[in-house]
Amino acid sequence: TRSYQQIAQRYNDRIARLPQLSAQGVIELKWSDKHGSHSDQGDLQLYFQRPSSTAIRVSAVGEVLMWVGSDNSAYWVFDLHSKPKTLTLGSFTNLSDNPDLAIHPAAFLDLMGWSPLPLPPQSSAAPSPTDNSQETAPASSIADNSHEPSSTAPDFSTSNSSEASSQSQSFPDPVIDPQTHRIIITTQGAGGPMRLFLDPDSLLPLRIESLAPSTRALIAYSELSRYQSVITQGVSVLEYPRIAQLVDIHQADDAGYVKIALGSQTDGRTPDGSLDPVFSRIFDLDRLRKAMPVDEVIDQSSK
Repeated sequence: TRSYQQIAQRYNDRIARLPQLSAQGVIELKWSDKHGSHSDQGDLQLYFQRPSSTAIRVSAVGEVLMWVGSDNSAYWVFDLHSKPKTLTLGSFTNLSDNPDLAIHPAAFLDLMGWSPLPLPPQSSAAPSPTDNSQETAPASSIADNSHEPSSTAPDFSTSNSSEASSQSQSFPDPVIDPQTHRIIITTQGAGGPMRLFLDPDSLLPLRIESLAPSTRALIAYSELSRYQSVITQGVSVLEYPRIAQLVDIHQADDAGYVKIALGSQTDGRTPDGSLDPVFSRIFDLDRLRKAMPVDEVIDQSSK
């Protein structure tokens, strides 16, 4: 059986082999606001660069409907489909149990399976590979569709930051679901505490839950499937990192969802091995604001 540290290291190795990603596909969205319930779908262009730079472009017939992006400290949402057109600004350092956005952009990284897992301090003694540290939990407490946090979840009530020090965290032993045999771990993600349900052989995430920092109530969850290797320069074929082609992200109350189906993806490099020049532009908020003027700016970074 494997310890938390062994599982986290292997999970992180996969992420580390893909410093950036460029992908195309389709996206379907459903959300609710003061005007009622809405749904939309469109073409998707998605860019990611570690540790937390993202660009998500949603368009229809060549017209940009929405652009969601982030760098390593802030996020922005251009809503160009609504009237008036708006730009929402926020900070990753201000995570709360009740964010203005139903799914915080920092948690999006967790739910896509792109956030590395915290590791115990290096000074800690490495657990023995033969240490019988995994335990089997009662089926009733970890049913796959359960919206209640596992009893093994660590206490994150003293920290709402995704940058919480690993020295202050606890690392509970992995739990095995006796019905599905999935490995379950609860730990800290970019958007707060999260619970992962991993394939027992590949350790790829099949379900990820984003939890409220203080109450550990379920905020959102994702179901990930149809994993495919990304051809990555400088990495052997057997070590190509794998990402989910199908990702369904739901709010806990199912009031809204994001369904992503990727059709193609690259490691973000040109044939000569250099970084695609687009990566120097798509995370530049000033450039984006000039290219996509809006009627109203909503600054939530100080709330």
